[in-house]
Amino acid sequence: MGLLPVLWLGVLASAGHRRSPLWWALGITLSLSWVADTAAHWVDPWLVSSLYPIAQTLVMGIVLLPASRLGRFVAAVAVTTGLALLLAGTGHPEVLIHTVCWTGILVLAWPYREIRGPTVWTFGVGWLAWVAFASLPTFATWGVYQAIRMTGLGVFCYATAPHRVRV
Repeated sequence: MGLLPVLWLGVLASAGHRRSPLWWALGITLSLSWVADTAAHWVDPWLVSSLYPIAQTLVMGIVLLPASRLGRFVAAVAVTTGLALLLAGTGHPEVLIHTVCWTGILVLAWPYREIRGPTVWTFGVGWLAWVAFASLPTFATWGVYQAIRMTGLGVFCYATAPHRVRV
């Protein structure tokens, strides 16, 4: 499911519909969840769940921030997520990592109107659903989180579609 944005952008590009680097950055960021889901089959899922939001945040930071601010951004993310990783085994420290990283993505993407919708849906509403799942891990909360992720991918694809259907 997570590979859909990059595959969709590839299909569009092969059909001659080029999209800006903003869309590619967001597509790669969304695709990192697929990498994490796959890695969780062989590596401790808690560790994977803690690390992939950091990678997502760094991709967006590298693309959206000027070099002069990128170093401070990376340092802030590293310190905060490093502290959370030190709390392993105490409640849900990964919630702090997701909160810091996904809020960082929202703040970074907010000035770019074209990617704002899919970003807010996936990393804003998605964060709420993820926190609900982390707090109460049931099939229902997992399903809601996955439905929001899937809807976010649909919003991404719709926003990048060459011809939108008028509703």
